[in-house]
Amino acid sequence: MRKKGHKDQFDRTIISQAIAEGLTMISADTKFPLYNDKGFDLLKNE
Repeated sequence: MRKKGHKDQFDRTIISQAIAEGLTMISADTKFPLYNDKGFDLLKNE
């Protein structure tokens, strides 16, 4: 079974780019934290 993540292709693309380039993102998106274990650095904007 596939892990639940983002259905939006654009969001998956920017997450992939941030991981590849070691960038930190700021977002209030509730699905972005699902990628923290992949090396994704997120500052949550609440």
